[in-house]
Formats: sequence, structure tokens, C-alpha cells
Amino acid sequence: MEKRRVVITGLGTVNPLGNNTADSWAAARAGKCGIGPITQFDASEFKCKLAGEVKGFDPETVVDKKEARKMARFTLLALGAAAEAIQDSGIDCEAEAENIGVTGRGVIDGQGRETSYNYIDQIQKGVIKDELKYDRPASRPTLIFLRECKNVEINNVTWKNSAFWVQIYDQCENLNIDRITVDSKAFWNNDGIDIVDCDGVVIKNSFFNAADDVLCFKSHDANSICQNVVVDNCVGRSGANGLKFGTVSRGGFRNFKVTNITIYDTYRSAITIQAVDGAKVDNIFVDSLYAIHTGNVIPLSEIGKNESPSYSPNGNMIIYASEVGGKGVLSTVSTDGSTRSRLSGTSGDIREPSWGPTIK
Repeated sequence: MEKRRVVITGLGTVNPLGNNTADSWAAARAGKCGIGPITQFDASEFKCKLAGEVKGFDPETVVDKKEARKMARFTLLALGAAAEAIQDSGIDCEAEAENIGVTGRGVIDGQGRETSYNYIDQIQKGVIKDELKYDRPASRPTLIFLRECKNVEINNVTWKNSAFWVQIYDQCENLNIDRITVDSKAFWNNDGIDIVDCDGVVIKNSFFNAADDVLCFKSHDANSICQNVVVDNCVGRSGANGLKFGTVSRGGFRNFKVTNITIYDTYRSAITIQAVDGAKVDNIFVDSLYAIHTGNVIPLSEIGKNESPSYSPNGNMIIYASEVGGKGVLSTVSTDGSTRSRLSGTSGDIREPSWGPTIK
């Protein structure tokens, strides 16, 4: 067997001997025992009345009181240990971190179905407080969430089975995503990737199989904008939409170039613009969109549903879709929000995407 080097960067623990590494080690050296009477539930009807319980753990040292009510005790204990390990490692996990990468050919599996069902079980038992709106827990973990980070590199990683959105990149700058695979059909809201108010994004050569939207761009802040985005040579299948702008769209979307994208076996739309919150939509260019077995191709009907959208004076949205009834479709949205469509020929060199499965 090949020996592999393992580097331990930080230590953290929450256990019956102590709620941190120092206390646990001191208790172990002193010969203390962590076993005692069960206090977490009524054990009078059980033969065994002793257990190794964690004592005196304050969940508000990890999350605020409101979030703590939504989480199971074992989750809070795990977060406590993880927080100490991160602090011990010296890794900066706060917002505004720079030069972050997740690379390699490994698989990150969130076991989202099991996690979500366990949450529901804990909610029904009264352990976690949650109204179970739409029969799903409100608070579920995502696989990766980066906020206000710069120079982020994500490549060659497989993301699987999130309990919520698979990836969230919020207000990040210079984000490069290349040759990733997303296979997440575990539970509700399994967006393949969510880009929120980011500036300078490249997503290329990647494959997505998601229960919810594949490539989802959002704008949560009315004073921010999701802009300067390139998407190239990607393949996606979705239980909802392929390429989606919105639904949360408070700021806007500007300077998007999307080329050579295949969306197949998708329940709703290949691409949809749902700027329902009054977002500014400017300079969106989509060329060589392959829509195969989709509910529809390019619906724009929900623009401005909640608020009148605004377009910059010279703003224009150009979408060129290939392989739609054997012809391309050119759609533009003018500065007043009206939509015009016409059939046209091909757009030059239309090539088969070189990433993901062959679509027939």
C-alpha cells in the first residue's frame, strides 16, 4: 500500500471530558472520567442510566441563538469542534479572504438526502424548531459558501448531494471555475452553482446534473451587481432551469458572455431571465446555446413582475440559441423592456461541447 502524507493543521474537540482541546487533555492526564448519569432525556425506563454526555456546552459560542434553535445538538457539537480546529490552524475563514482554492480530483459528498431527512426527523421530535415550510427544513447546509473573497480557484472537483444549494459564491472577485462536476439530486433547492453579486467570474469546461437550476446568477443587494461573467463549454441537466438570472434580482446583471452551452432533459427552461425585483439587465450575450428536450427555450415573461426593471440607456440583451427546431433564435430586450424575436440562420462555427456526456 502506498504511504500518503497527512498534515494536521489544527485540533478541536467537544467531548465528555471537555469542550476544547486543552480541557480535554488536562482531564485525561488527571485521570478524570467523562461517564455520568444521563441528563439529556428521561432514562428512568432504561436499564442503562449512564452515558458519556457533553457538559456545559454553550451553542451561542458557535452560532447565534436563532440559528442554534434550528440545529440538532450533534450538529452544534460538531461546529464547536470545527471552530476550534480552524482557530488552532490559523486559517483565515472570515469574509474578505484572498487566494483560496479547492483543487484536485476528489469528491465532496454532502449526503444531502440523509442530512435533510435527519433534520426533518429532529424537527418532528421537537429537537429543532422549524415550521417546515413546503415540507422542507429552512436551514440546510451547502457544500461550499464563500463570501467577499478574492482570487478564488475551483477546479477538477466533484461536488455531490448537497442538502441545499451546492455552491454559493457571494460578492467574490476574480472567481475561476474549471472542469468541475456537479451531481446533486439529493433534495429540494439543489442548484448546481449560485453566483451572487460577483465581479469577474469564469466558469468553463464543466458538467452539471442538478435537481434545481444549473447555473444560477443572483443579485441580493440593491447596491451591488453581478457582472463581468464568462461561461463557456458547459453541459447541464436540470429539474428546473438551465441558465437562470434571478429570481432574487435586487441589484442587477451586466456584461455576461455565455458561449457553447448545452442544456438537456430540463423540466423548465434552457435559459430564463427572471429579474422580478427591478434588476438592471445590461449586455447579456449568449451564443451557441443547445437546448435539447427542455420545457421551453427562452422565456422572458417574468421580467419586472414585482417591480419595473430598469435597463441602462444603451442596454441590450442578445441571446442566440442553436439547435432549436434546426434554426437559431435571436431575441433582444430593448431599453423599454419590450421583447422582439425572430428566426435566423446559424452563428458561424457551432461546435459540439467537449465536456460531459455525448447528448443525442
